[in-house]
Amino acid sequence: MNKHPLHKDDPAAMQAAQWWVRLRQHGDDEALTSWQDWEALDPRHGDAFERLAELGSQLNELDEVDKASLVAEFAGARAAPARRRWPLVATAAGLLAAFISIAPFFYQQLNAGETEHFASVVGHNRNLQLADHSRVQLGGATSITAHVDARERLVELQRGQAFFQVQHDSQRPFVVHAGGLSVQATGTAFDVRRVGQRVDVVVAEGKVLVAGSGDGQRPGKGAAVEVVAGQEARYDPAASGLAIGSVDPARAMAWRLGRLEYEDEPLAGVIADLNRYSTQPLSITDPALAGLTYSGTIELDHFDGWLHGLPYIFPLKVVRSAQGIVLSKTR
Repeated sequence: MNKHPLHKDDPAAMQAAQWWVRLRQHGDDEALTSWQDWEALDPRHGDAFERLAELGSQLNELDEVDKASLVAEFAGARAAPARRRWPLVATAAGLLAAFISIAPFFYQQLNAGETEHFASVVGHNRNLQLADHSRVQLGGATSITAHVDARERLVELQRGQAFFQVQHDSQRPFVVHAGGLSVQATGTAFDVRRVGQRVDVVVAEGKVLVAGSGDGQRPGKGAAVEVVAGQEARYDPAASGLAIGSVDPARAMAWRLGRLEYEDEPLAGVIADLNRYSTQPLSITDPALAGLTYSGTIELDHFDGWLHGLPYIFPLKVVRSAQGIVLSKTR
């Protein structure tokens, strides 16, 4: 069968390049099924993908200098066959010339990486895998954005709590930004919890570097501090900034097993966590109550019992309505 030349204006060629990159980053069943459906739509899709895969194999054999030179040669030879043979590419110049129009776009796709947004709903945790095969568990009502490319792995935690099991890669540090804090790792396991601009980091395995900006706006501008397994970093730009202490990781990450465990946690933080699991919104009307500290365990499947007992611990009352649950100070 004769193969048509690829060109950057050919939708099949552009889609083939995107699929080739996506399958390298996500080889799961869902991605494979979607790719097979795409190929079945048009015979040209399979033809384009086959030749893009050939080019990808050739590019992978080159170092960065030769790779850039090859693409530059392709980009400058749109009207004529390639005249120069490259010793590290095991193919004839005629075959290389077939990719002249598509090569610059393809190389861009190969190095552009992927940005993805993930979120969980209220009351449910979610397990997922990033493009680099790092694993993440999101707590209820949690949102992250992840960008992975050939040079870096960046995650932003917009809200909620997440547990990260980082795929080891010393050439691409794994960095999580949350509020005014940055957490950098190469291969480890750690938990990040965000309540407004306040951020807690607990390390379960290995170590991380933690840095705070001091103003809650520009993550990681301050001096980095090493935090190892069994330690936590608490960052609150409205209070003392960054503080390091000892912690039981199993207790701090008990949310993964359906319970919340606290030691001297401001009541406002407890309520913020519960709001990620409760279908009825909870609120505190008095700032004095928000600053009270709580130590204990809350079973997420039975936290109504915890609410019932709360007035026996603190000087407050629990008022339920159609709009939600309100904690207010007793008069």
